[in-house]
Amino acid sequence: MTHGVSSRDAALRALRMALARLTTPSLVAHAAQRFVSSDLGEGSIRIIAVGKAAAAMSVGAITALGNRVGMGLVVTKDGHRAALPDRIEQHEAPHPWPDDRSTRAAELVLRRVKAGAPGGLTLFLISGGASSLVALPAAGITLAEKVASTRAVALAGASITELNCVRKHLSAVKGGRLGTSVQGRALVLVLSDVLGDDVSTIGGGLLVPDPTTFDDALGVVDKLGVQLPTQARALLEAGARGGRDDTPKPGDPRFSEIATHVLAGPDDLVVEVAHALGQDGIRVDETTKRVSMSVEDLAECLVSAAGFLAQRALATKMPQALVAGGEPVIRVSSPSPGNGGRAQHAALLCAKLLAESPPKAGAEVAILCAASDGTDGPTDNAGGVVDERTWSRVAASGNDPDRALAAHDSGSALAASGDLVTTGPTGTNLCDVFVVVARPLSL
Repeated sequence: MTHGVSSRDAALRALRMALARLTTPSLVAHAAQRFVSSDLGEGSIRIIAVGKAAAAMSVGAITALGNRVGMGLVVTKDGHRAALPDRIEQHEAPHPWPDDRSTRAAELVLRRVKAGAPGGLTLFLISGGASSLVALPAAGITLAEKVASTRAVALAGASITELNCVRKHLSAVKGGRLGTSVQGRALVLVLSDVLGDDVSTIGGGLLVPDPTTFDDALGVVDKLGVQLPTQARALLEAGARGGRDDTPKPGDPRFSEIATHVLAGPDDLVVEVAHALGQDGIRVDETTKRVSMSVEDLAECLVSAAGFLAQRALATKMPQALVAGGEPVIRVSSPSPGNGGRAQHAALLCAKLLAESPPKAGAEVAILCAASDGTDGPTDNAGGVVDERTWSRVAASGNDPDRALAAHDSGSALAASGDLVTTGPTGTNLCDVFVVVARPLSL
């Protein structure tokens, strides 16, 4: 670790280096060269890309395949488009909650899929966020009812797998339903923002069979105690009784011409952040690749690790670090949540615990909590990087940090203390990363 470099700067640098190594266009270009046959002629490949990283993934595909790519369609989050040839049509839609643009985008994607690619190949590029960006309600419910249902499940503290189980069974395209309309050969390249890289969960599993059922979706709703709109509940109950066709299941022959490959996921992000820290002379004591606990439990674990790493840093006279990745669960109790997201909330919780139990004298600690796509929750911020003085800086700014936590307004508090992390759209989406760095002040 370079002399005089702070723990927070080291954590931020490691994040930047990791994202640079996992650059989306390069990942896609390499995969396209590997999996796409070289005998496909000019214009015989079409691209359909959906997700927060859709535009960046399309850049990689165009770089590798050139004029073999004919027409293309990209649906991505507001502000995430990229410079692409005119033959690649780009549409933006909101995340995390769909609107009419999401429905129009889903209808457009469905029409393009059904049109097929005679004699050619459809290259699907899928990344996290697709569930909101293309949203076509199942017959019998409105978009407003679908959004109200998924929002209620999400804010009740559902895991991404639970949320998508419900969402897939309220959709006309998710849970593999879009895949049943694919004509001819298809290659699906995926960036994973899901622990374990479960392709039936990433982006709502648009193009792969779905192992979950209507019964499973009702089980999630009842476990969380969520009140769904009447028509949405009735749809799930009808499906559980066998009154509606369930999502297509593994082994369905309609998927025999669709090949799916995951390019990178949360595990890869953790490995690359740890590698970057090591290159800077920081000993990575531990990595944890599958964080799925509550944000409250995660904050306690990170702060506990910070205390241990601070002691070890002083004993060894070497900087120490821990890296974790995944998707902690957050339950939003405020009826009107403020400006924040999962990573920002975790960072402010860490700040509170660090203020209550500061690291051992002589050591400096920083904790970084960040969304790899650069947009944590419904905000334009990636997360926060905090230390034992963050909490007091928030208070000194005239803000009440406890109130910010209760109102899920962590982003406003971190902005006031100068601890907000803003990267802008990164062009990827590999879930969240959490980094603890401790160094002796004597370095």
